[in-house]
Amino acid sequence: MLGIAPETGPEIYAALVIGFSLPAWTYFTFGDLRGTIGKRMLRLVTTSVDGRRIAPIRAVGRTAVKLMPWETAHISVFLLVPVPGELTSVSWIGLGLSYLLGFVYVGILLASHGRISAHDLILGTQVERSELCPNTKGKQRR
Repeated sequence: MLGIAPETGPEIYAALVIGFSLPAWTYFTFGDLRGTIGKRMLRLVTTSVDGRRIAPIRAVGRTAVKLMPWETAHISVFLLVPVPGELTSVSWIGLGLSYLLGFVYVGILLASHGRISAHDLILGTQVERSELCPNTKGKQRR
């Protein structure tokens, strides 16, 4: 469609970054700062554990931790593989790491009974219900 036909692992990885990773990073980062559609509907906001709004750098960090297993898998299977489908030992180690991270993330959720996620635990953030409408600087939702 766009005349792009990636053939090598790094080319496929670059296409994935442009087509999937950048939009996902943008969505989750701005979602933490401004609220996603779902968060707005449920009146949820991302704050620091002391209840203050998070800074943009913290939102990027939260997104980085959140997407770490996904990005590790992409790097391992595409960027570190010159020929698609031919995984190297380093690729297998990276892929194993991505699965391990996923299991750790699920373990944190189970241990906290769904109250905290890995990215919240690591970055000192939380998602909480707010009666205030996000982005209205303290005005009550009508």
